[in-house]
Amino acid sequence: MKNFPITAKEDGKQYWISRSCAVVAIVIRQCENGDGYEVLVNKRGPGTPDYQGYWNLPCGYIDWDECGEVAASREVNEETNYVIPTNQWTLMSADTNPRSNRQNITLRYFHFVQFPPLEINENNNGEENEVDEVKWINLDNLNDYQFAFDHEKLIINIFDDAWHRGLI
Repeated sequence: MKNFPITAKEDGKQYWISRSCAVVAIVIRQCENGDGYEVLVNKRGPGTPDYQGYWNLPCGYIDWDECGEVAASREVNEETNYVIPTNQWTLMSADTNPRSNRQNITLRYFHFVQFPPLEINENNNGEENEVDEVKWINLDNLNDYQFAFDHEKLIINIFDDAWHRGLI
């Protein structure tokens, strides 16, 4: 077994820690002119542990007592200020390969924005310095940006899968 015991400072109990679970949120909308599609991304700020200045999809760890859909909505809100109800996510895939993302298990969620547009949360409480910029990038222009975590490949793969499933 490759789990690791830790002792909690709060109650002195011992817990066994193993791999962590994360979410990636792929949010797509049709371009305003109706010509193509855009994906919601953010530029990593100086408060992130790595890939500062690179673009990525909203992503992060699932918190204690939180389900994947809640984590996806929370990460999108923290990193972009957009609000997506937890019941509007589709789980597209799970990456369990221990070598692909620092031993994390990653759940990949998809949401296609339909009318009305997404609500903005003006009282965002995201992590300080985590995000430098938020934007919608046309899928045809992904190669113009440097992405962390191979997210540009993930965007295309999930878009194609969502298209074939009839989610777009």
